[in-house]
Amino acid sequence: YDGEIRSTDEQIGKLLEALKAEGLLDETIVVVTGDHGEEFWERGSIGHGRTLYEEVIRVPLIIRHPGLVKKPAVIREQVSLIDVMPTLFDALHVPIPAQCTGKSLLPLIAGDSREFKERPLFVETEAWNQHLEAVRTPAKKIVKKAGAKQMEMYALADDPLERRNLADAKQKRDFQALAKLLREWENTMAAYAKKKPPVVPKVDERLMQQLRSIGYAH
Repeated sequence: YDGEIRSTDEQIGKLLEALKAEGLLDETIVVVTGDHGEEFWERGSIGHGRTLYEEVIRVPLIIRHPGLVKKPAVIREQVSLIDVMPTLFDALHVPIPAQCTGKSLLPLIAGDSREFKERPLFVETEAWNQHLEAVRTPAKKIVKKAGAKQMEMYALADDPLERRNLADAKQKRDFQALAKLLREWENTMAAYAKKKPPVVPKVDERLMQQLRSIGYAH
């Protein structure tokens, strides 16, 4: 894993050097991110796709915007990968599609965090014959197996490693508020699926072999 990180770092360096050599670096917005984290035996396994704990859902997000970011800064508010597209559209003065549920991060980068302070974010995964869902606020998070009534709740500020499940503790008001958000999100996703059923693309055998070789198909 360390070798993969080093290799990726080297390739990003080559890309940046090539942009610099062509005189394009200061005219290019660079975004570095990932689609998931990795477990390293925190929950008894290795990899990703089995859980929605922090080690899997927290990913790097680095934005280099020559015209906007004057000096390096760390943004503490939680954001989502769905924010990347509207951020780039906004930076390029392209209208953000009305159906886009993400938010432009340009106001946040400029110091205006009002829309992001208590914003809940949703995440789901379907792997290993189970469907998991979670809703996360800056302070708390609940995780649910689809169809199951039992959920887990964690106070992230006090328990960042998510070792103490508070779903049955005295914080019922917080739990109920998060559970309500999750139900509303589920209803929204179900309504959208009925309105626009997913398009199943045709996949040839060569592509299927490639997907099998990296573990994304069986």
